[in-house]
Amino acid sequence: MPLSVFVTEVERILRGIPPLDPRARTLQTASGTRDVADAELGYETAARLNAIVVYPMLVEQLEGAALGLANSIKVDTSNPMHREWVSQIDPQVTYDCLGPVINSEGDSSSWFRKVYSRPALSIASTCMAGGVKFPRDMSRSNFPFIATSHGGKKKPIPDDLLYRSFVAPQSLAEAPTSEVILCMEYKTKMALTRDTLANLLQERRLTSDGELLAIPYGWPRNDVVISKETKIITQASARCSF
Repeated sequence: MPLSVFVTEVERILRGIPPLDPRARTLQTASGTRDVADAELGYETAARLNAIVVYPMLVEQLEGAALGLANSIKVDTSNPMHREWVSQIDPQVTYDCLGPVINSEGDSSSWFRKVYSRPALSIASTCMAGGVKFPRDMSRSNFPFIATSHGGKKKPIPDDLLYRSFVAPQSLAEAPTSEVILCMEYKTKMALTRDTLANLLQERRLTSDGELLAIPYGWPRNDVVISKETKIITQASARCSF
């Protein structure tokens, strides 16, 4: 896409792709997914996923509003602070030092965090701040951030969590407080292909008025064969109850 069609520097970055597309070491590398854990099979009914609404355009419908917010950010390339911020979010830069080969899910996670999730969050935080103010004082953050979970007894640990804000404790005896707004589960492109959830996507149901209907979901049992599709859906759902 010619640069002339981009409204702002931020839109150019949002529509950009890294110059390196990592490939799997083999077609079988990290292509599977683990079995559903006994702890997950034993979840109480209230914690189990019981229905799914298939909405393929959930993200795409937000593109116009997202671009509107992003294009409100004014980038002054003569300002050193602005240039430093751009270097933190531009995929032409953020891919640096990442491996060209995917050996495990950990490599995919590194790519996603550095090239996609954290730059996207930085842009969102800059919109919230009303402009480029970089770096921010994270000791009293009023902005969302990405971090791992502190975990829980007999509970699965999400790959990452998106927190709304952070309040530092007054002493070492106190724990920091934060609010989780999104749970993230990473899969390699070999494990989660375009066909992995094909059966589910074909089950999209509408009312006569065109409204979406929820599809009942049966929580897996250990006395039946569990498909890869069910394993992934159950694993992602279980992570939300960390």
